[in-house]
Amino acid sequence: MLEEGFEGPEKRLEVEFELDSHRHHHHHTHHHHCTTDTSLTDIADASPAFLGMRTFSRDQWQSLLALTGCTILNVSRNDHWDAYLLSESSLFVAPTRVILKTCGRTLPLCGLDLLIDFAKEVGLHVRRLIYLRKNYTFPTAQKYPHRDFSEEASFLRERYPQGRSYEFGPQCTDHWLAFAAGTGPSAGGDQYLLLEIKMHELDNRVMRRFLHPEGATAVEATVCSGIQALLPDMRIDPYLFEPCGYSMNGLQDAAYSTIHITPEPHCSYVSYEALLVPQDTPPQFLAALIRSVLETFRPASFTCATVSSAELPLRSVIRAGLPFSFYENCEFERVYSCSSTLDCGLHMATEMVALLPCFPSESRLPAAVAQSTRRLRAVAQHSARAGIRTLPAGCTIVAPFSSLSLIMGTPEGAADYPPGFVQGMPESDLVSVV
Repeated sequence: MLEEGFEGPEKRLEVEFELDSHRHHHHHTHHHHCTTDTSLTDIADASPAFLGMRTFSRDQWQSLLALTGCTILNVSRNDHWDAYLLSESSLFVAPTRVILKTCGRTLPLCGLDLLIDFAKEVGLHVRRLIYLRKNYTFPTAQKYPHRDFSEEASFLRERYPQGRSYEFGPQCTDHWLAFAAGTGPSAGGDQYLLLEIKMHELDNRVMRRFLHPEGATAVEATVCSGIQALLPDMRIDPYLFEPCGYSMNGLQDAAYSTIHITPEPHCSYVSYEALLVPQDTPPQFLAALIRSVLETFRPASFTCATVSSAELPLRSVIRAGLPFSFYENCEFERVYSCSSTLDCGLHMATEMVALLPCFPSESRLPAAVAQSTRRLRAVAQHSARAGIRTLPAGCTIVAPFSSLSLIMGTPEGAADYPPGFVQGMPESDLVSVV
């Protein structure tokens, strides 16, 4: 049983909008006299002057966030984004895209209906919606509609009946859950690349910069921890929480990065997210970025996900970017890797990697590796109790079998999974629907 702590892994809601056809002509005639940066273009060939979702004030966004249990701490802006730093993570607003990412016991889906009302006010409707999260560390602490993925998917399907739910990776270890609704690639072709790295059991020497930071400033923590060097070209807006914790948003043209840190030793967690420009992000750049993130925070286990408009070889990217072990007598091992195309036309790939002892009988494990083993065992035990009951009907399971995933124990309820779920082939994905 894990000691109760703060729920670091975030819930991420992204909604992409397009102009209502009957408002399109009005929009162009109304704004033709405006002048703004011509780089501000978006889907539905909106003119550069179109503010769309950026029309709304900080107070209006706060009224939406109050429904989710968050407050705005600060905001930074550039030609492409309004980036709100929240009491629990981040909100990013572009003319035709809104991304709400919240941790703890927050309720991001409770803000969805008002978000759609906002969009209607500026002549927009939903083109695509993606809800994405990793499994919880403390799954029994959440509130409606986030108590389990079945509940979340049901909430979303009431509003978007054509949406599909997905589980990436075996339930007996860290895995990803997604709900996607909306259209496939636009006629002009999508340009989209999201990178998510969720890291657990971080090196205490790194985490202590964010734990009881007496007299330290957010800028000092950003520099001393290596975050500034990790993102040298980004304009960073950092925040250091009392008594512990850290968040930042970073903007660089059309790209952004955001980092959120829960430093307590018994539930240490760091998330790194970047929305990147695909044509500026070759695989070798992505591999170098992943390596830099891992070397900065030194996790004992991590899981990575990409959502992209073009298929991405995440497995080979991570292999190229994986650093050497941070601890003697431990090595990074791939627990699983899987990918599939979402119903909305984007491709999603996930991989989990953990530091494992070179000698199974070794009694003195590094503290972070020992804590990782305890947490993953708790995930397996919860999976055994909950089984597929936490999955919505019609959920697509994308999960390869890996012998390493059995280190944490096969769930007792494995017989409840679809035939072949536990006997998948080592190097290929098993896709089934429950």
